[in-house]
Amino acid sequence: ALVEYADKIETSTHKLDKIIRDIISFSKTTYKNVHSEKIDFESLIWKIVNNHCADEHFGKIKIQVSISGSSLFYNDTDRVEIILDNLIRNAIQFVDVNKAHSFINITGEVTSDAVVIEIHDNGIG
Repeated sequence: ALVEYADKIETSTHKLDKIIRDIISFSKTTYKNVHSEKIDFESLIWKIVNNHCADEHFGKIKIQVSISGSSLFYNDTDRVEIILDNLIRNAIQFVDVNKAHSFINITGEVTSDAVVIEIHDNGIG
């Protein structure tokens, strides 16, 4: 029974941590001036992925990141990070633990006109 309570406390702590991170992210975007800077998408995506390494099923997921294009992209890094974090977090959170090989493939193409990021997974959604 004590182990069950400890597990419930740990789960609640992780949920509370997520809520706090979401509030901080919201606060950053709401009260901060837009600051445009060069974004290295591959580094940013791996940073976000690694932030979720403590998630329950993280170790069961094969994650690949491939960004192509040599154009430079400037935008507010915090706002772009929030968007990508939500997408990547959902892919990790809703992994299908019944599948032998869970994956998340993140691809992107940076052109002079736009950036296209695609996140493919074989989760439950």
